Amino acid sequence: MIYTHTPINFHFNKNSDNFFVEELPLYNFAHTGEWLMLKVRKKGLTTQEMIRKISSATGIKQRDIGYAGLKDKEGLTIQWISVPRKYRDAIHKFSDKNIKILEEDLHRNKLKIGHLKGNKFFVRLKKVMPSDAKKIFSLLKDMKKYGIPNFFGYQRFGKFGNNYEEGKAIIEGEKFIKNKMPRYSLLINIRAFMLERMVF
Repeated sequence: MIYTHTPINFHFNKNSDNFFVEELPLYNFAHTGEWLMLKVRKKGLTTQEMIRKISSATGIKQRDIGYAGLKDKEGLTIQWISVPRKYRDAIHKFSDKNIKILEEDLHRNKLKIGHLKGNKFFVRLKKVMPSDAKKIFSLLKDMKKYGIPNFFGYQRFGKFGNNYEEGKAIIEGEKFIKNKMPRYSLLINIRAFMLERMVF
């Protein structure tokens, strides 16, 4: 289905008051295992910045901290991460004004990119006229019924839309990335996505 509604006017400022994302895990945790699963709420930090802070404060190597997806900096976000169980005491002592551990569990494997079912969003729009509000409610009903297309914008393809060229250079051995994860795999996946659809 193609949405052909007229423009909807509103004001949106992306910050922790108006934008909230909660990650939905791909599977239930086993409540046993060598990996400590942590439900973490962060504000004003990228996922990588959060990981660096936790690593620095607890002594856990960054590569040993698993996560399922990257979450926005400009917003209040909740996601799961995994750390080796042996660091439980260090995690319990961890404190940061922009990072709060909400829950913990145990599991048999480390979290990896893609281990998520999806994301739940809350978005607050302001200065919405009654006529625009009606359009929004109507559109939401259609979205619930028909879904919406997945959008691949600058977040995946880069500010100038040329991330796939970096992926191509990596595959062909013309470029080397020192810190391979997660940017390395993302660029390769973008290249594969483009090839699959023969977009270039």
